[in-house]
Amino acid sequence: MGFGKVQVIKLALINLGISTTNVMGPSSTDRNYVLMQNYFDIALEKTLMDHDWNCASAFRTLTPDWEQEPHPNYLYSYDYPNDCLIIREIYQSEKVNTTDEQVSYMNMRSYHPEGMTQAEKQLFEVCINSAEKKTIYTNASCAMARYTRNASAIEREMSPDLAMALSWYLAFLTASAITGARTKAADCLQIYQQMVNEARVADANEAHTEENENDWIEARN
Repeated sequence: MGFGKVQVIKLALINLGISTTNVMGPSSTDRNYVLMQNYFDIALEKTLMDHDWNCASAFRTLTPDWEQEPHPNYLYSYDYPNDCLIIREIYQSEKVNTTDEQVSYMNMRSYHPEGMTQAEKQLFEVCINSAEKKTIYTNASCAMARYTRNASAIEREMSPDLAMALSWYLAFLTASAITGARTKAADCLQIYQQMVNEARVADANEAHTEENENDWIEARN
């Protein structure tokens, strides 16, 4: 079960040594809760940007931008996913058939069953077009993106490590206003950075990639 906004704000208040007795739910009028609620979305987006969290990662076959505008370095353009905060990787994909938008599952830099080929990462660029819309440019003729979902998509299903890191960043943003102590804010930021670094290690260990396999082989030899 994922963590939600109220739970994270309570954790942030506890990080600052503040009682959560008056925080009864999302409609709480507690001054400290309201202050943290005002900072919550920006804190969540910053935390999601700072690390490629496994729990916020998603894949999607991109929709071609039919009002394509030229780009000097790329052949194709695609609509930016509605639930996307940041694009992490673009891959060349292949359609299963020509009657639908299904795509074959790709082997993302990991184990290769016989007969399967490794999907290749593609260079890409995100720009704002003349219609003020985010557009993804790449040379992949049928592109699949791996991306981090935005705050509204992940808010109610955060993993414990994301929720804890977010609580410390939220505490950092509000520490001066709530406690009046700048040193407390600095402490919160330091703990936040430590938790993000620990999450990088944990998420890397959970993934089976060529890099991980090569490291294991080198260590064995």
